[in-house]
Parts: sequence; C-alpha cells; structure tokens
Amino acid sequence: MDRTLVHEITNNLFLLRMVDDQVRYFEALWEIPEGITYNAYLLRTSEGSILFDGWKGEYTKDFIDTIKKVTDFNEIKYVVVHHMEPDHTGSLKQVLELIEPKPLVIGRPMVKDMIRSFYGIDVKFKPIKKVEEIKIGEYNLMFIPAPWLHWPETMVTYVRELKTLLTCDAFGGYGIPHKIFDDEEPDISQYLRGVKKYLATVIGSYKSHIIKNINNLLRLNIEIKILAPGHGLLWRKDPKRIIDYYYHLAKGEVKERKALVVYDSMYGFVERAISKIVKILSEYAFRVEIFEFNDKERAEISEIISEASDSSFIVLGISTYENDMFPLMKNVIDMLIKKVNREVPILVVSSYGWGPVVGTKVLEAIKNSKFKIVDVIQFRGTTTEDFETKVKNIIDRVIA
Repeated sequence: MDRTLVHEITNNLFLLRMVDDQVRYFEALWEIPEGITYNAYLLRTSEGSILFDGWKGEYTKDFIDTIKKVTDFNEIKYVVVHHMEPDHTGSLKQVLELIEPKPLVIGRPMVKDMIRSFYGIDVKFKPIKKVEEIKIGEYNLMFIPAPWLHWPETMVTYVRELKTLLTCDAFGGYGIPHKIFDDEEPDISQYLRGVKKYLATVIGSYKSHIIKNINNLLRLNIEIKILAPGHGLLWRKDPKRIIDYYYHLAKGEVKERKALVVYDSMYGFVERAISKIVKILSEYAFRVEIFEFNDKERAEISEIISEASDSSFIVLGISTYENDMFPLMKNVIDMLIKKVNREVPILVVSSYGWGPVVGTKVLEAIKNSKFKIVDVIQFRGTTTEDFETKVKNIIDRVIA
C-alpha cells in the first residue's frame, strides 16, 4: 500500500496525507490497532503557496518528498500552524530549513515560543489573537481561534472562496479511511466508531470547549462545503454530520439503552458475578459492551473510554487487591474521570477475601466527579443468594 497521498480536493487546495499503519499507541497511551492518518494541506495562490500543518517527525522525509509533488519549496510563502502537537509539527523544522526566503509563520500567539522551545528555531511570525481575515493572493483566509481543541494554542482556518474549513485535530478520527471523502467511504458508521474513540481519548477532557467552539463557529455564519481535518476522513457531502456528531458526543447525549461493563477477575469470583449481571441487563433490553482484565486477556483502555462516552449505565466489577482496588481497574476509574466524567449511573460490584474496602475506595475516588454511584455490592468470594434480586432492584431504579 502506498502510504503517502496527494489529492487536489478543490481548486488549488491539495491534501497531503500520510497513512500511519505502524503506530500502535497514539500519544504512547491509546491503543489504536486501526491506525491513523496525518493530513496536511497546501494552497497554491498567485502570491505563492500556503502550507497548513505537517506530519509526525519520523515521516519528515516522506513529507518533504510529497510537498515536492505539488510545489517548489521556494514557492511556499506562508506556513500556518493550527496546533503545535508534534504529530502535526514534527516535520516543521526541516521543512522551514528548505524554504528560501523564509516564510511567514501564522499561528496563535503562543506558537512562536513553542516553536523555539520544541525545535530550537526562531521564525518570522504573525500572531492571530482573535478572529482575523487575511487576503493572500486571490483567497481570503479567516483564522478562527479554537482554544482547547485540544491545546490552548489551537485555531482553524476558513478559506472563503473555497468554502473550506481546515480544522486540524477538531472533527478528526482514528482509522485509515478507504477513500478521501465521506461520500466515497463505504461504511461511515464504522469510521465514526474511530471518531468517537478519538474524541473521547484525545479531546475528552475538554468536552465543554468542543461545545463552546462549535457555537462560536456557527455564529460566524460561514458556509462550509468541505471540512478538512488533520486526521481521517474529509467531509463534503455532509460536513454538518461530523460537526453534529462531535457536538452530541461532547454533550454526552445517549441515543440508546447501552450498558458498559468493565471488570477484572483474577480467579473467577468477579467474573461469575458479572455474568449474572450481564444476563439481567440483557433481559432489560440493554445493549451490553463488555471489557475484561484477567489472566488471558486485557481490555483496551481506549475502547473503554470510547464506549463510556455514550453509555446510559456503567457496571464496574473490581477485585480487592492488597487491601485496595485491583490496580488496572483503579486506572480505568482514573481515566473515566479524566476523559468522560458524565452524569451517568454506576454500579460497583466487588469481591473480597479479608474485608470490604473497595466500595469506600471507589466512592472516595469518584466523589468530586459527575458520576453517580447508585449502589455498591460487595461479597466475600461468591455472591449471596439475594444478589440477582439486588441487581434487578438497582436497575429498576436506574431506568425509572
């Protein structure tokens, strides 16, 4: 498979894509077996070319070769930095070294010092402090601050004549699309699973900023015919679909009765309790998503966080480990608080040998979050005879 791609997405605006099918842990943290793409863009104008963003550092040579397919380096007069994270700027230093005379770098005020700190270089710089429109050649570019999507220095660019919005991390997703545009992709619903996981893991801590920035964008009353993010699929048939999808996920809206069940089981005690709960949930017409940590398999945290973002009920099964929560489940709870933190009911189930400490530990961990613990069921070794009755009563309260 050719991992690099050049495509003119509209008049004089080119997509420069790298397919990263080697990465396994995005940000060295999130499991992404589906891979990811890095999308940079280049606009040719009568005044010279404008380069928008870049690729991850390890693909710098590929990026340079790809740019050469579109323009000469001495034709690049402007470099727009939407977001300083190195998956978009890792190639920046080497690219700037090839451009003579040196281009004007455009970004939020913080970007200039970040470039110096990250890459040890000084640049000619134009700071964007608020929404600002600049005419370059025959095109009017509107630079729109979008702080905390997902770093404070983030912005997006609207090319007025092309009705195209370049959004970097915002509206992106994990996965390697089969095609370039939404109207070409054979299975949008499958792709959106990667978008949901991306939003939950990468931007999840800043959900309120997603809502705020989308509202700010809508107030500008700009017509968007193409939405072009820094990762994944481009949208031209229905750009509103991806904007609405982000908005609804950020608001934590639930569209179905879905239960997320996450548990560890060292020796089968918690697993047997969870199997009873799953059976009951199915009887109550929940769609159940199950993730387990045991001696044969280990759930992917990224998938757990993704599914938690739109679940209507969460069940956590936690073994007692050295008078504390099982460590991997403690990490799950920590990540749920950091990345999801929604008003969703949680049932905690715990098995213990010495004493029932897990319930207290979970309540303490979660007390300052938006999550609501509806009940804690703790048992020594095996469940009691009234266990299933207790679970049904709890679910009755949840769905009432």
